[in-house]
Amino acid sequence: MNKKIFTIFALILLVASISTVSAFDLGDLFGSGKNETITLDGVKFNIPAGYKEDQSNTTNNRLNEFKKNGTNVTGTAYVKDSDAVGIMVLNYSNTDKTSDNVKEMLKENKTKIKDIEGSLTIDNGVYVFSYAKNDIFVSISAPSKEILSEFLIA
Repeated sequence: MNKKIFTIFALILLVASISTVSAFDLGDLFGSGKNETITLDGVKFNIPAGYKEDQSNTTNNRLNEFKKNGTNVTGTAYVKDSDAVGIMVLNYSNTDKTSDNVKEMLKENKTKIKDIEGSLTIDNGVYVFSYAKNDIFVSISAPSKEILSEFLIA
């Protein structure tokens, strides 16, 4: 009789375990293992596996200083463990700025990452890479140059 009760209890435990595992997304625990591509105002970015969007740090046309002159501002942030990456795209196509004006903002600290020419600065351990693509100014910040490059698509 004890064997029968033990077997029934083990089967109930097994069914409960399977139900719990199937309801739990193992991708959340181990990362999906897949990179994702996002597009912000026409600019594509690679989001490496394991990074999740921080919904509290997204910006979509909310920065009034830039909006005043017709600039479209789109931004987002992604986190993985203690690493945070911020992406901001400013589209000047509806303003009087030209692509030459946008490129002029990037004269200092010239560098090339993934065949993209831009400006790289380091401030308090945060790497900021900014570049121009036509009338669009892109700025991406990360804790290292290596992580920065993972997000860029040339």
